[in-house]
Amino acid sequence: MSQKKQLMANPITESMLLENINKPDQLYPILVELAKMVGERYEKYDFEFEDSVFEESAKMVLPKASRYNNDKGKALNFFATCLGCCLTQFRRKEHNKELLKKKFKDYVQKQKNLHT
Repeated sequence: MSQKKQLMANPITESMLLENINKPDQLYPILVELAKMVGERYEKYDFEFEDSVFEESAKMVLPKASRYNNDKGKALNFFATCLGCCLTQFRRKEHNKELLKKKFKDYVQKQKNLHT
């Protein structure tokens, strides 16, 4: 079964988040799954994350659980937005790293061409 079908078989619900919001050990795996769901939107950019990125994003968002205010909106939206921001940071970091590698390779090639 593909990862996408597995995620659809076990959807993350508002009640799952609210029931576990003060239980970090139980909230963490839910956030990892939610991060994977949020990360699917990057597939249209031909960009895939490693599983460790989803875990790292969940770890970054876990301390923010205490900031959630039920009066300001749904928990699912809050956590999905937080995870989306984390994943965007990881994507930008990876993209910038690739650009720097390319610039460095171009620089090295120019230096070789100058000395030959």
